[in-house]
Amino acid sequence: AVVSTQSTGAFNGIENLLRTESSTATTVLTLTHAPLQNEVPVQDVSWSASGSVVGVAYGNSNHENWCTHKGYFCTWNVDRAKMNPNKADQTLDISSCLMCVEFHPTLPNLCAGGAFNGKVTLWDLSQEEPGESISSEEDGHHEPVTKICWADHNSVSRPFISLPYPCLFTFTSLYSGF
Repeated sequence: AVVSTQSTGAFNGIENLLRTESSTATTVLTLTHAPLQNEVPVQDVSWSASGSVVGVAYGNSNHENWCTHKGYFCTWNVDRAKMNPNKADQTLDISSCLMCVEFHPTLPNLCAGGAFNGKVTLWDLSQEEPGESISSEEDGHHEPVTKICWADHNSVSRPFISLPYPCLFTFTSLYSGF
């Protein structure tokens, strides 16, 4: 996005700002999943409603055409006494590069993710088998999902919005009776 806006001058001087050290910001914790380090880049990060779990989407965004390799959703519970910052507590394989994740704003065990192949998946991290695909390549997006937004913060049964590129809106209900 920055590259395409360089001709506007909107980001002139941003390089100097990014290099400036701030005395108010310090690194508290660095998380990495060692098996993926230097293999698959991070695309998105989201914190659970409890503030204890951080979820990270791993996937490549620079495909020349359709994605044929896996993405990953990793979580770390930073309040866990024996948390390993170099190994995720939970790693879920995704059928395509994962582009975005978003935890539910009030239910800390629910997280939704959007993939490069247009698929949207809902994870209930309190379950042994947490992932449930709620859209398929046939009825879902036909472009990469770049953003997930929960539409109703008070209920899991309300739809959320997923945004593929270019910004087309899709409202998704978690239950067929909605």
